[in-house]
Amino acid sequence: MTQTGGRYPGWRPGIELRDDWLGLVPETAIDPQREIVDPHHHLWRHGTPDAPAVYEMDALWRDTGAGHNVVQTVYIECRSYWDRDAPAHLQSVGETRTVAQMAAQVPRGQAQIAGIIAQTELVLPPDQLHAALDAHEAAGNGLFKGIRNSGARDAEPQHLAIPGRGVENQYGDPDFIRGAAILGERGLTLDSWHYHHQHQEFLDLARAVPQTTLILDHFGTPLGVGRFEGKRDDIFAAWKDHMSELAECPNVMAKLGGLACPTMGTATCIATCHRPRTRS
Repeated sequence: MTQTGGRYPGWRPGIELRDDWLGLVPETAIDPQREIVDPHHHLWRHGTPDAPAVYEMDALWRDTGAGHNVVQTVYIECRSYWDRDAPAHLQSVGETRTVAQMAAQVPRGQAQIAGIIAQTELVLPPDQLHAALDAHEAAGNGLFKGIRNSGARDAEPQHLAIPGRGVENQYGDPDFIRGAAILGERGLTLDSWHYHHQHQEFLDLARAVPQTTLILDHFGTPLGVGRFEGKRDDIFAAWKDHMSELAECPNVMAKLGGLACPTMGTATCIATCHRPRTRS
């Protein structure tokens, strides 16, 4: 938690619900009857008493019901609702438990939370890792599907709106690889959020655990800020090669989404392209 009450340095009051920004360019759903599964969303409650930051079920339903036919969603961990009184390796189970309780109360006609991707440290000793996964399964009420243990890490975090928490060589750590393999043995998936310059680490991990399904979040996050600003074409060319290599790994899936993250250098483009237009 930062001094402003947010969960990351770039947070500011009101950033979660920007009706003014969203209203700049209204768009009509192209195929409003097509059933959609949103594979990546969060829920949270943080901020301060004077500037609360809440994005929970009412806000989610407003978004899923804004024109498209979103019938199911997958909740992705974001370090919300942890049980700080539990042992360290079980604190994140509080997030799974809370979201599962929210999911059980979703009324018919609203998008149903159909899966939960939780957080735990894959480098834990096997007995603790199994205990944590058992606890998530018990708390998830059938919704627990896998783990996200993100490896996003950059040498210049001061340029990133949401700096990653990864550690150096996280995906190459033998203990992490062992934990990733355990997920596959249990029929669970591993979500990954990392930056484009960490591609080789992720590729090596995918090849090391072919029995585990790995899910690529945010398309590998091609950065466009800091030392990468103004290098869009070069980064895009390298990124295409990265995606081609990953496409050869049958155990890797990629989500469609996350390409408007500010760390990709889209903030300036969005601010410029989405200014209110006037007609004469």
